[in-house]
Amino acid sequence: MRGRHLSLVLLVPTVLAIGTAQASSIDQSPRRFASFSSPYVLPTAVGSIGTLDLPSSPDNWLGGTGNWSNGADWSSGLPGSNDDVSINTGNDNVTLDTSSSINSLTLGGTGGSSRLTGDGNAHTLTIAGALTINQSGNLYLSDDTMTAGASSTNLGTASLEFGSSLQINGDVNNSATLNMGQGLSSSNNSLNVTGTLTNTGTVNIGHFSFTSIGGGTATVGGLSNSGTINLGGESTLQVNGNATNSGVVSLDVSTALSVTGNLINSGTLEILSDDNGIAGQVSIVGTLTNTSTGLVMVGGDVARATVGTLVNQGAIGIDAGFASSAVFAIAGDATNSGSIGFGSEGTNHLTVGGALTNNAGATLALRIFPEQLPSEAWPTPEP
Repeated sequence: MRGRHLSLVLLVPTVLAIGTAQASSIDQSPRRFASFSSPYVLPTAVGSIGTLDLPSSPDNWLGGTGNWSNGADWSSGLPGSNDDVSINTGNDNVTLDTSSSINSLTLGGTGGSSRLTGDGNAHTLTIAGALTINQSGNLYLSDDTMTAGASSTNLGTASLEFGSSLQINGDVNNSATLNMGQGLSSSNNSLNVTGTLTNTGTVNIGHFSFTSIGGGTATVGGLSNSGTINLGGESTLQVNGNATNSGVVSLDVSTALSVTGNLINSGTLEILSDDNGIAGQVSIVGTLTNTSTGLVMVGGDVARATVGTLVNQGAIGIDAGFASSAVFAIAGDATNSGSIGFGSEGTNHLTVGGALTNNAGATLALRIFPEQLPSEAWPTPEP
């Protein structure tokens, strides 16, 4: 029986070397391999190799006091761009003394103390993913720039001082303490959140005293506040979207709150001053809806609130006190189903660019005493 010869073809996806040519003269481009005509090597299609996404790896601070730049203090050496960094032994005091790029940062846990502090020189910490500050975590930036590429959380303390900047590309949940410009003459600090800032804790932006003014600018894509937000010194809170407040938002000397969308207030929004300077300013491009539990107080020297339209079911007080004037300006229509009243001191203004509707049972009093509005609408006089 006559045998048959079977042809066996082996396709080799990668050609490592061909011939005896010197390495320096070998053209490894796809075009050269595609045109190779040797009878001993079959032509193969040459494709491109995509970028490989390597999995991240942990790099943990080993505890104690030290500098970020000391690789011996880390479990996997000096942190790099692929590392998930954790500072959480419960006894940590790390000084940020160099710039770095990492994958994520977790600061602190549920007990002890884990602190990351800038050394006062300008450094940049770039985080590809999330920044997580747990209950025992304390972040203190001093002339530093930090960027997080994903939604982040603060359950501890975060402080931006002396020209520091924190950029979060996503949402931020703050249920503890976030400080800006609280140091002596600490200014030019900035917080930028592209998503929504949800605050159930305390946010302090700026401060004012006879010897020092500190401040900064917080810019957020949206705001949901059920905690406390204090603006002092020379500070601004810019909301590029809608806002809700069921907690307290307080504006002091030379401060500003700007909302490009609507604000629903079921808590307290107050513009006050301590007679040492010009009071705060509030600007709401859309509609201010003050619910039945809501309180809006416009008081102090040159205090001003400007809104697009007003729907009031709660209490609004306008009182310049012993200062010059306080203004509540409504560009469009205003509907009052609650109470709007003026204090008996200074010059107080209510302007309505559209129609004013005062519904049955509502109160609109051009000159009243504080006791005719809820007591919480008026600051307690200093002794």
